[in-house]
Amino acid sequence: MTWPMRMAAFGGRVVLGLVFLLPGVMAARDWRDRRIGTFEFDAPLSEVFVPLLIGAEILAGAALVLGYRSRFAALVLILLLIFETSQQFGMTGGHGRLLVESSDLLLARLGLMGGLLFVFGSGGGPLRLSRR
Repeated sequence: MTWPMRMAAFGGRVVLGLVFLLPGVMAARDWRDRRIGTFEFDAPLSEVFVPLLIGAEILAGAALVLGYRSRFAALVLILLLIFETSQQFGMTGGHGRLLVESSDLLLARLGLMGGLLFVFGSGGGPLRLSRR
C-alpha cells in the first residue's frame, strides 16, 4: 500500500470514529433528552438502554479513532445504527414515519453503515493500536 493510500485509510478511520465519539460525548451530558429522541414513545427500560447505547457509541467511536479492535468496534456501531434507525423510522412497530425530511437522515445513516462495513471488511488499516 502506498503512503497516500495508507494516510487516506488512517484519516478515514479516524474521521469515522469521531462521527460517533463526539456526538456520544455530547449526548452523555444530557442523556435524558436523547432518551426522548431515540424512543418516540415511552419504551420500557429506556432509562437503562439509552445510557448503554451512549456508552457503546463512545467506546466504539474511541476504539475506531485509536485503531483498537477496529472490526469489532465497526460491528458494534453498525448494530447501533440499525437499532437507532429502526426506532427512528418505526420499523420495529414504533410510531415513527418516514417523511421526506427524514429521508436525508436515512441516507446519511446508510452512508455511515457503508463506511463501517468497509472498516469491518478491511480492518483498522495502518497506524493502529491492535493488530486486528
